Amino acid sequence: MKRTLATVLLGWILLAAPARGTTRTWDGGGGNNNASTPANWVGDTAPSPGDDIVLDTTTNKNMTWDAGAPSSVGSWTQAGYAGTITVATVYGSTGFTNLEITGNAVVSNGVWTHLTNGLSETSRVRVTVGGNFVLGAGGAVSADAKGYRYSFGPGWSGTDRSGASYGGKGGYGLGATYGSYASPTNLGSGGGWWDGEGGGAIWLTVASNSALDGVISADGESSIGNSGGSG
Repeated sequence: MKRTLATVLLGWILLAAPARGTTRTWDGGGGNNNASTPANWVGDTAPSPGDDIVLDTTTNKNMTWDAGAPSSVGSWTQAGYAGTITVATVYGSTGFTNLEITGNAVVSNGVWTHLTNGLSETSRVRVTVGGNFVLGAGGAVSADAKGYRYSFGPGWSGTDRSGASYGGKGGYGLGATYGSYASPTNLGSGGGWWDGEGGGAIWLTVASNSALDGVISADGESSIGNSGGSG
C-alpha cells in the first residue's frame, strides 16, 4: 500500500512529540496534607513525574509538597484555591532541594511557603519554572517569620532587645552582617526577644516570562522595641 509523504511526516511528528502528563487535581480527601498521599487527589492517584497539577475550588485544604511527591511536574495551576502550599524543599545538595515545573506555573490564588526553621538553616522555597510564571493579585509566595528562631542565626546580636542584622545592621547595630543584600539566599536571623523570628528564603528561577501582581515576601517578625528578626 502506498504511503503519502504527509502520512509519513504526521507519524514522525507524533512519535517525536513528548508525552504529556496526566492532570491531577487536589481534593484533600486523605488523612494528612501530603501531596504524596493518593487519597488527597481526585481518583485517589498521586501525581507522577511530568503530571499537570491543579488546585481549584474543589477544596481549600492546605497541602505539603513533601519529599515523597515528584520533584518534577509538567505544569502548575492554582485558580480559586485559597489554601497554603508548603513546598518542603531544603538547603544543600542532597534530598528534595528543588521543585521543577517544566511548563507554566500560574498562582492566581493561595500561598506558597516553606517549612519553619529553628536553630539552623534547613528549609526554603526553591522552585524552577521552565515556562512562564504568573502570580495573580490573589496569590502570594511568603516566607515571613520562617527563618531562624529568635536569638539564633549569624545576625543575632547576642543580647536581648536588639534587632537582628542581615545585609545591613539591625536595631542598635550590634549584630554582624552576612549574606548578600543584592541576591540573598540565606535565612534571616532571629531578634533578641522571644517573638522576633527571622524571615525565610525564597529562590524562584523562571526560564521565560514572569507576571507578578501578587506579593513575594520573606520579612522578619516584628518584636518589642528594636528587637525584631531580619528578613
